[in-house]
Amino acid sequence: MNTVLDSTRFLVENPQYVFIYRDNLEETATKWAAEKLEIPAWTLPVFMGGKSREVIDFFFLGNTINFCYTDFATKKKFEAEYNGAKWSGATGMWACLKRAIEDKFPFLLEGKFLKGISEGEMKRIFEGNIIIPMFEERLHIFREAGQVLCDKYDGRFSNLADASNHMLFNNGRGLVERLTADFPSFNDSLIYEGKLVRFDKRAQLAPAMTCGRFQGDNDFFMRDINELTVFADYVLPKGLRTLGILSYEGSLAVRVDHQIPIEKHSREELEIRASTIHACKMLADKINRIKGDGSANALSIDNKLWSETRKVPGNHHLTYTIDY
Repeated sequence: MNTVLDSTRFLVENPQYVFIYRDNLEETATKWAAEKLEIPAWTLPVFMGGKSREVIDFFFLGNTINFCYTDFATKKKFEAEYNGAKWSGATGMWACLKRAIEDKFPFLLEGKFLKGISEGEMKRIFEGNIIIPMFEERLHIFREAGQVLCDKYDGRFSNLADASNHMLFNNGRGLVERLTADFPSFNDSLIYEGKLVRFDKRAQLAPAMTCGRFQGDNDFFMRDINELTVFADYVLPKGLRTLGILSYEGSLAVRVDHQIPIEKHSREELEIRASTIHACKMLADKINRIKGDGSANALSIDNKLWSETRKVPGNHHLTYTIDY
């Protein structure tokens, strides 16, 4: 069972900084229920094509470092070129991975290469307009992931997926559970006020992206896919705030709007992320009640909200973290 919702519930039941407005939530749910909600297949040119085992490795490796693309000092976003086009933020990171595999680093998906990757190799892979933010953290994570893969999964993320028996949560043996238990960088849980709080953002996003690509294919599917929550990041709370579903307390609103960093694991940051997860679960539940077909889940809601938010101006909160 996914414990993210239960572990974060106390943060939304007694909020101090972030508030969920149910009337606006129901208005959005009614509107979205009349639209087609889709699960993305992740087919942009920056992603590996097809449905091979290497594609599984690719999506999981990318999500080991799928976080923080803005230089906090300059507010400049990371950008990289692939096949003559420029890609920024997360797509810039994916572009770097694909470019590297096709060019000078064909063994990038293998644990043996990752555990011994050099600083120079890492810089060549992630060549862009600026040094990719949190470069040292990313280098450490690649090495750590490579070592774990070699020690436990014969060097490939696809073998980890096989070991999960098509389950995300299964008394410690599920795919998300293995990621957070075996790979320290995937574990974004913490103890707050004596309680264990889980978000599992990247550990959930890795299999979600892979499931999106393999839709309708038995080579990769998860029987409990509806257990996932949305993937609490920078973009989703901005979108919910724009829709009037989330509202920030005055001092927090000022800091977010002026891009003053919010401290990692502060009450403010935890409420932003927890409220995002719970509000999106409410959206999905409301849409499913309206439509009566159970078609809305975390993957389709996350995609809809993320896509809508990318179209609107405004700042999101900034937190210096590898969690998202």
